[in-house]
Amino acid sequence: LYQSIHSMVLSMKSAEVTVTGVTQEVDLFNSTYESTGKSLGYIFAQNSTELMIMAEKKNVEGIENIEVTSVDGSKVAAQVRGIDENTGLAVLVVEKKGMTTGTQQVISCVSLGSSSLSTLIASPVIAMGNPLGKSSVVYGMITSMDETISMVDANYKLLTTDIYGARNATGILVDFNGKVVGIINQDYNGEDTANLISALGITEIKSALQRMSNGFENSYIGIRGTEVPPEIFVGKKVPTGIYVKEIELDSPAMAAGIQ
Repeated sequence: LYQSIHSMVLSMKSAEVTVTGVTQEVDLFNSTYESTGKSLGYIFAQNSTELMIMAEKKNVEGIENIEVTSVDGSKVAAQVRGIDENTGLAVLVVEKKGMTTGTQQVISCVSLGSSSLSTLIASPVIAMGNPLGKSSVVYGMITSMDETISMVDANYKLLTTDIYGARNATGILVDFNGKVVGIINQDYNGEDTANLISALGITEIKSALQRMSNGFENSYIGIRGTEVPPEIFVGKKVPTGIYVKEIELDSPAMAAGIQ
């Protein structure tokens, strides 16, 4: 069984890339040197001319020289198309004309699944990328998906697992059909579950990836809220829509008088 699972993981490695950001630094003696930051990224979409890659924004934000290394070891330059502050993700774009025909034939795209199905509870999943703080693969199951993380102008479902990992774990959560169901994010773990792998649900992230891929800037209202479910509308007579829990200081929402 594990060998079968590992075979599927290996087939997905063709969508995995290494993202390297190079910056110019100055040391104490005023000498210039290059500093590099590396992380894993995943090709999630492509068209006739470009590849779209999701990666961690912390290693590419504000960096002009970004290099992507594909599964066959070839390297090509990439540009930042968009950044999402809520999720800490960036979308990079690679032009296919800078890649060899051989590389284009061996790469692939990960398939983005759904994290909105209640049937995911107790489903087996694979954590790949850097779940142990280094390139690794671990298996387990989804134990909870009841928690919603409220961020500025967006809410995200948190998927928790029984997979033991590093506190700085990164990567993706994949179901046994080879579909990505979450992006690993350890920022919202409690003290008693600090080393268990958690992920933001892919359903809520899809729209952000699509928006960034198309080069649209993120709109900003500045509210933290929650949707009003039908039972609250009927029982408490609260109007349907978004119930505002908090307003960001000096935001457009505050300027408009939203409370």
